[in-house]
Amino acid sequence: MSQGPDAATSLSALVEPQWRFEFKYRIPVHAYHRIRAMIRPEMCADAHASRGARGRYHVQSLYFDTYDNRLFHEKQAGDTNRIKLRLRTYCEHPSPEERVNFELKLRRGDASGKVVGVGRYGDVRRVLRDGPEGAVTDPAVVEFVRQIHLQQLEPKVITRYEREAYVARSGEELRVTFDHDVRSAYAHRLGDVGSFVRMHHRGWLVMEVKSTEEQPGWMSRVIRDLGLRVLANSKFTQALLASRHELHHATGIVAIR
Repeated sequence: MSQGPDAATSLSALVEPQWRFEFKYRIPVHAYHRIRAMIRPEMCADAHASRGARGRYHVQSLYFDTYDNRLFHEKQAGDTNRIKLRLRTYCEHPSPEERVNFELKLRRGDASGKVVGVGRYGDVRRVLRDGPEGAVTDPAVVEFVRQIHLQQLEPKVITRYEREAYVARSGEELRVTFDHDVRSAYAHRLGDVGSFVRMHHRGWLVMEVKSTEEQPGWMSRVIRDLGLRVLANSKFTQALLASRHELHHATGIVAIR
């Protein structure tokens, strides 16, 4: 049974999740160049991307699941009330002082909610093992660790990619990201790439459009004019399919929301 409703209730009591709509598309490189040119009059690079090499920044996420991959199977079954836990950092080889996000992502129908707690890379193993005692008082970190123990979760896979992100010049809550070179590996901790790395959809990018309200008309026209279709595209699911032989799918990596 999904732990989503319980997690949503307890999270709401601590801090209100940031709910938004996310639409994902898988696009070829030539379409990426067209889309980027089309959105630039209305959007600009976000602060993180503008400081990175080539206007991109590194994203590394460590995902958790049960020993028998229950969360993976819930996603395959289309469970609309679910929770996903991941640790995220924005460097390839984090130092002990590097910031790490403890992220809980919830799903309610078409809406996605996220709560983020902040910690240090050097404290992650101790916090997950012993609990967020002492200096760690962030309620999101507390809930993250509670869910780890409640659901008996363990680290499974790492995904890595280079993200190019844009925000609306008008200040409205609209964000467009392009994820380049998405790859994954079986791993147990951040910075560990496991025994092999597998590319996802070589030659293609993942585009995500995120907003708290209905998309502005100009963005809808860009998507319509290029004939883009919303596509389920879970990096977590794809990473498990790429690294776990017992979850092999006959058509290779498949995209499951």
